[in-house]
Amino acid sequence: MKKLISIILVLCVIGNVLPVTVFAGAVKNCGDDLSWYIDEETSTLYIEGSGDMYDYGYTDNSEFAPWYCDAEKIEHIKISQGVTSVGNCAFRNLYFSSADIPDTIVRIGKQAFENSCITAVEIPASVEIIEEKAFSYCIRLAEVRFETGNLKSIGEYAFGNCNELETIVLPRSNTEICGGAFYMTAVKTLDIPEGITCIGEKAFNFCDSLAAVTLPEGLTEISNGTFGFCKSLSSVELPDTLTSIGDEAFACCSSLESVRLPDTLLSIGEKAFTLSGLKNVIFGCNIEKIGAYAFYSTPLDAVFLPPSAKETYNAFENSAGKKIKVYGVPGSAAENNENFVPLELPAAEKTGLTEISLVSYDGLEYSADAESWQSSPVFTGLEPDTTYTFYQRYAATETTAASPCTTPVSIKTLRGGISGNDYWKYDPDTKTLTVSGNTYLKDYGSGYYEQDWAELKNKAQRLEIIGAEGRTGAYAFSRMTALREVSLCEGITAVGEHSFEGCVSLETVELPDSVAEIGNSAFENSGLKGELDLGKVTAVGDSAFRNTAVTSARFSPETDYIGFGAFAGTGIKKAVFPGSAGFIAKTAFDASCETVIYCIRGSDAENYAAANGFPYKYLGDLDSDGFFNAADLSILTVILFGNNDGIDLTAADITSDGSVDILDIIRLKKMILEI
Repeated sequence: MKKLISIILVLCVIGNVLPVTVFAGAVKNCGDDLSWYIDEETSTLYIEGSGDMYDYGYTDNSEFAPWYCDAEKIEHIKISQGVTSVGNCAFRNLYFSSADIPDTIVRIGKQAFENSCITAVEIPASVEIIEEKAFSYCIRLAEVRFETGNLKSIGEYAFGNCNELETIVLPRSNTEICGGAFYMTAVKTLDIPEGITCIGEKAFNFCDSLAAVTLPEGLTEISNGTFGFCKSLSSVELPDTLTSIGDEAFACCSSLESVRLPDTLLSIGEKAFTLSGLKNVIFGCNIEKIGAYAFYSTPLDAVFLPPSAKETYNAFENSAGKKIKVYGVPGSAAENNENFVPLELPAAEKTGLTEISLVSYDGLEYSADAESWQSSPVFTGLEPDTTYTFYQRYAATETTAASPCTTPVSIKTLRGGISGNDYWKYDPDTKTLTVSGNTYLKDYGSGYYEQDWAELKNKAQRLEIIGAEGRTGAYAFSRMTALREVSLCEGITAVGEHSFEGCVSLETVELPDSVAEIGNSAFENSGLKGELDLGKVTAVGDSAFRNTAVTSARFSPETDYIGFGAFAGTGIKKAVFPGSAGFIAKTAFDASCETVIYCIRGSDAENYAAANGFPYKYLGDLDSDGFFNAADLSILTVILFGNNDGIDLTAADITSDGSVDILDIIRLKKMILEI
């Protein structure tokens, strides 16, 4: 007896020393390397260890999660670091209010938290997949936030029927939102970030409180019923990558009164906007298919149908036999509608640096934003090299409201800018491009549209360079196919490589005395023709005038370099060298053209002609006997008195200044005395 009493006393002492925490049972496994226990003092279920949690079920033939027998003791769930998944139905039908999900979780299984009382969830970046109905029917869940990370999929109805879910912060991850994922939630605004690649059918269907949606660039499709029955939805921003809108995508959105569809959109599904509140819709310019009853029973009175639309059968049928009036371009599919009204697309009559004038039509008004309208088709105060969109519509009258506006048309102002003395501008009336100062005399790439004035390639007919010094840039005016005249100011010292290459309409170039160098291919394949005066040029680069129609060239007395192929393919008949000429490349002239070289006796030009088989004549040798004498002086005197029949005037212009005058007499006398 004494022994028994002693044992009881010892147990009492031990009981007073032990902590009050009592576990609901022995620690048990919920994964191969996971265990669980309940701390009754804090009403917390702990999941500890590493690896995946077991999947569970809730039918008579499946295993319930082991903590279900103690469900009433659980108010919080704490999942420790190292756990990599939440099993199917793991916490289904438990009435806890919070759960800590660590950043080692990769998968949240089917119905894992379904019908629980959790109030807020933060999904860590480690999670890759949330399976179907994972949080469905969590009627107290008010907020869910996703960290940007590895999430690939939010499963079907994952948060469906969470009627109090107002705040949804989605990740900037490459994530698919599956069908019904947020069905019948209380979300009020949605700013879906870039990275969301797919939004499934009915993903936000029956979200009664949803008022505004912004969809991300990169999204190409809105699936069937995605925003159907969102009765508060009044604002939708659609991305410029969207190509299709599915069946009933915005059906019964009774607060949605206006929508602007992007140019990328190609198809609209059946009943897409049926029973919505649409009063105004602007189609993009590439829409091809509009499904049957897409706008059935809406307040729409009229639409503008772009000429791209081909399939629109019954799209504009309306309730009670009402027909929506269809405006469109004559000859397009819009004309097949019973209530067709012709309305042309806006087009530019004239564009400038800061002004665009649209083609004017009687009874129309014009806009750059489809909101503010003006009777004038002229828009001023624009920025150069900027694309603007324009709309037009029939203006309201005393008896009729304004028509819907056209689909937008993009028109770009010309490039250019004015800043001090460095600027460029284009006058469309005279078709003159003016370049002032040195800022724009820079090298450009060989790409067809790299120049600042690339938009003028088939417009500008005249070029003036003023107030500048130095060299015109490489490729600066290449392939300006309409260019006819070029005027360079004093101060320009060189024509850069390829500067006027491919200017096929070019006829004349005014080279000032300051130009001393013509760069490689500077005028290659251009339209230059006739006589070429290079009176002050000292160097002509390789292929500088290749494949032009130049018939003669007069060089400077200081010319000392003529490059390879400089006049190849020209058919040039005369090349006049009043100086020694220095280096002339062997291929500078085509031997087959029988170019006559006019030169000074004993010069490099004579040596070149003799070595390469070109005929040559001495300047001043008017009787072609190879000498300078009184006979030549007599012929030159006759020319001065106006009789030049049958006389070679090229040889008579000894000074090579473009005219035969007393200076040539003086020069010839000196040449005779020097013999």
